[in-house]
Amino acid sequence: MNLFFSKNTLLAGLCAVALSGYSSSLYAGNSNSPEPTAVQQTKKITGTVTDAMGPVIGASVVIKGTSNGIATDFDGNFTLNASQGQTLVISYIGYITKEVKIGAQTHYNITLEEDKKVLDEVVVVGYGTMKKSDISGASATVGENAIKGSI
Repeated sequence: MNLFFSKNTLLAGLCAVALSGYSSSLYAGNSNSPEPTAVQQTKKITGTVTDAMGPVIGASVVIKGTSNGIATDFDGNFTLNASQGQTLVISYIGYITKEVKIGAQTHYNITLEEDKKVLDEVVVVGYGTMKKSDISGASATVGENAIKGSI
């Protein structure tokens, strides 16, 4: 019985030593630290991207600063989850990129404008000559006067 009593005493003593360094603030958090902020609530955002002619198919809609994005469908519609205060970046080749800040509404109608600076110039460059026998497929010869007349 004496041996059993001493094992219990030893176990209780070890527990007392181990718990003597216990501080509730270590496990409950430091009371001097700021309170954790609430996680922003995400909501379902829908919208339609159009131009002067109608819906824009395949326009990129991305939440700024993230990789969360989607392409518009056949009707120019998109759906994604975002938080109020974030910014949608809508882009498509040949159009000016547009940014829309997300507010309280859940549906956005976005109209893109053509980037006329990109579409103004077309440069045709030709290098070298080839024999007609080396060309596979159709070919045509255009005179210098025809080219100058179209400019």
